[in-house]
Amino acid sequence: MMIRLTMAAAAAVLLFASTQESSVADARRRLSHSLEDGNPVIQLADGSPFAKLWVRGTRVPYVWPLVGPSGDPLTRAFPMEKGGEHEATDHPHHQSFWFTHGSVNGHDFWHDPNCRITPIGEPIVTMTEGRFDIEVRLNLAWEVSGDDAVLHESRAYRFASRGGQRLVECESQLVAKEDVVFGDTKEGSFALRLRPELRLKGEVAAGTILNSAGQTDGDCWGQRAAWVSYEAPLGDHRVGVTVMDHSANLRHPTWWHARDYGLVAANPFGIHDFEKKEPGTGDFQLEKGKQLTLKYLVVLSDGEEKDRRTLTPKELAEIWNGWLEE
Repeated sequence: MMIRLTMAAAAAVLLFASTQESSVADARRRLSHSLEDGNPVIQLADGSPFAKLWVRGTRVPYVWPLVGPSGDPLTRAFPMEKGGEHEATDHPHHQSFWFTHGSVNGHDFWHDPNCRITPIGEPIVTMTEGRFDIEVRLNLAWEVSGDDAVLHESRAYRFASRGGQRLVECESQLVAKEDVVFGDTKEGSFALRLRPELRLKGEVAAGTILNSAGQTDGDCWGQRAAWVSYEAPLGDHRVGVTVMDHSANLRHPTWWHARDYGLVAANPFGIHDFEKKEPGTGDFQLEKGKQLTLKYLVVLSDGEEKDRRTLTPKELAEIWNGWLEE
């Protein structure tokens, strides 16, 4: 027991330590990458899967599957695949792990099939030095009907495998092509739809939610926090997914659209839904040519004891603080 906790605490401290271990040569031993029909695939050096980033042939980019350190996929397979065991088939716009928003100059990029986030050019995949091993960079256009772009985006996904955890950092740089208002709605923004066991309700649901403020389960919805963590037993072990909001982000600590059915989304815009204030309270205007940068971290964790957290609140706080010190 104490050995596991000590190792986890050490891993939390070392996750973001910049050491000789993080050389390009060592990174190549940890992770590798390939392309499948123009879609980047990230895997461990032994070929075991980590993530696939879907850019081509989709309305918006998304990551699926997203595989934890135990080898278990940690997000829902629907709607990419149908018939998954115990999977709900609600909200088909919930595509595993994605980033978009439900009101951009009134256009609904969260639901509307006529609103698309399309690639400009090819994904750029590089091995990196330092805290992450692989970076995938996308240039994207947020387009409405008629192919008119309201935003151009440079988005970077950064992947690492460290100390028993897997990490995905997503940094988005959004540039307004015209004056843009990100509307006050809960329908957004940086989101994951988790596997059935991580839910709090439904068949096989066994999940719990904890945020950085110490709130749990249903009390986390609409609250502000630096991070939100879902965990659940899975077979003879335990898995966790934690999403972290960077302190430099707009309106940090952000609000969380953290649902008991497995949706977790960081949303800095939906104040009137979350706090029951006047509609429009959370509107954010980005003037033409100006840039909004948002950065998030996803931590995938695993524990041998199914009834004990994979990462304690203290360990999560250490990971979050270490990330900020980059």
